[in-house]
This record gives sequence, structure tokens and C-alpha cells, in this order.
Amino acid sequence: MQQQAQKQVQPDDTAELRRAKREDFIAGLTDWAGVTAQPLQEDTSVRRFFRLAKNGKTAILMDARPPLEDTTTFELMQKKLKLIGLTVPEIYAADHAAGLVLMEDFGDIRFYELITQGKGDLRELYTLAVDALVHKAFADPKIALEQSAAYSDEYWLLRVEQFLQYYMPQVLGRTATKTERDDFVGLYHEAITAAHQFNDVLLHGDYGAQNIYHLSDRPGVKALGMIDFQDMTDARGNMMGSPAFDLSFLLQDVRVELPAALEQELRHRFVERAGIKDAHAFDAEYATIGAAQATKCLGLFARFGHVNKRPEYLKFIPLCLGNLERNLAHPELKGIRNWFIKNNIDIKR
Repeated sequence: MQQQAQKQVQPDDTAELRRAKREDFIAGLTDWAGVTAQPLQEDTSVRRFFRLAKNGKTAILMDARPPLEDTTTFELMQKKLKLIGLTVPEIYAADHAAGLVLMEDFGDIRFYELITQGKGDLRELYTLAVDALVHKAFADPKIALEQSAAYSDEYWLLRVEQFLQYYMPQVLGRTATKTERDDFVGLYHEAITAAHQFNDVLLHGDYGAQNIYHLSDRPGVKALGMIDFQDMTDARGNMMGSPAFDLSFLLQDVRVELPAALEQELRHRFVERAGIKDAHAFDAEYATIGAAQATKCLGLFARFGHVNKRPEYLKFIPLCLGNLERNLAHPELKGIRNWFIKNNIDIKR
């Protein structure tokens, strides 16, 4: 891998300074000098992605501005996932001080495009994605969990509270009272801290249809290509946690809806093939993580849609509500379900 010179980067870089850093980075790469980076569609993160094309070859440039992001962790995760036999983009060059990484281009057709454009078989695609998680669950922990930190309960709560901060005022038109807020945080804290019944595994962190590819020319689970393979929010990454974490993100995607029967079938497939002994405890953990993710995304999409004026995210709110309603039907989450009922908050889609 070609390593660029390290240099200091200020957290308040302007768009012009970031562009200059990208241009300097590209100019120093023999194979790509002189290429203009073409921006790709933005997502909910602070990262920005660009495509480089030259002599019939393409590559992806990730601009992950420090200290908001940490590309050294990105490279560590890339190496770990590759070592345990999963498919991630090759890294061609990196300047971690500047937060720039040039990597392999898997193209534009992710699971999301295959599904929304009717080009992929749901059962085939998601069976492959589940089997990749089974493979990851059996990875040697000496490799997979090297330098990993636990995905903390406090961080989960910070994310879930976005429901109070954005969904309630922006969608419901009111602010949570102190009693409502205290009860909400207490109930979620109790549920989240109880969801630790299984040995930790390495987490992708955002294992959904927009971050996985079907690379049909590769064998077995290597046909599943992963990008954005850790939660880089607030420069976090290389996290470990429940084996239900990535599975719930996959099967309860907040942008793609799976039929309930297929979700159940694939959850059972994971439980059986990953050797989960206590399926009831796993289902409770799966529902808790799914409920927390749906609650967080209701706040996130309300913020992006209403505060940041990106209405395209509002169309995902009904999916989040559907996921939340199904998860809160689990007996272990009765207290949270009753909070919504008590405070007259409708979670039906």
C-alpha cells in the first residue's frame, strides 16, 4: 500500500481546504495523478466519497475528516475482516492525518439497488448476508477482537435519545416533559443493559442494504462485499458486541422492508448455524437492539428531513415505525411499549 506523508489537519477545515487536500493527495499517487474526483451521493455520515477513473480503471476516494472520523480504525477493520475471510475493498493508498483513503471500487449496485430496482432475489441475497455473519461469528477472536472496544450502553442511549430530541418536536410537534424523558431513558437503559447474554463478536456497525454488495464472481461468503464496515460516528469503530447486533440491522433494515416470514426464517437460520443455544434469550436481545435502532433512526431521519431539509429521508420513517412496533411486541420490552401508550405516541406505520 502506498502511504502518503502525515500532516496536521484542523477540525474546522472548510470545503475549499478539503478539496485542496484531496487534490494534493491524488497528485501524489502515480497511478491517479491528474484525475478529477467525481462526488458520489452523500449519506447521513460526515464522510464524503468520490470516484476516480483513469485508463479504464476506477477507485473510490473516502474523505473522512479528522477528528470527526478516524481512518486508521477503518484500515484496521479492513485488515481484520480480510484476515478472517470476508470481502472488503482493497486499500490502495491512505493519508490518515488528512483522513483520506483510496480504495477498491465495488461499483454502484449494492443490495439496496438490486432490491429497489427488482433485480435481485431477496432470499438468495439475504441468505448470503446472514451466512457472512455466521462466518464472522466463528472468526478467531484473537484476530477479530484485537484492540476492539465494547459498544457501550451509554453510547446506545445517546443515540436512542435522538427520538426525544428530534422526532417528538419535529414530527409530533411537542417537547418531551422531564418525566417523559426520565422514564424513556430509564426504560431503555434497563433494556439495553440486560442485552448482554452472549459472547461479543466483531461488529460491522451498519450492516444494511446500502453497505453490502453481491459480487457474484467470488466463491461462498466472499461473494458478499462490505463497505462502511464499522460505526464511524464520533470517530468510533472496531467495536464488539452482541451477535444479534449486525443481524438486527440487516433483517430490520430501516431502508428496505423484508417480508416478516423471511425475516423470521433468516433469523432462525443464523441462530441454528451460529450455534446459539438459548434462542429465547437471543430473540429478546435481537428485539431490544432492533427497537433501539428503530427509535434512534426515527430521530435521525426526523433531523435530516426537517432540520437539515433533506426530505428524502422522511420516506423511511414508516419502516422505522413498523420495526419498532414489531420489536416492542416482545414481552421483555413491555415497559417501553407502555411508555409509548401512556404518552399517546402512535407507533403504527
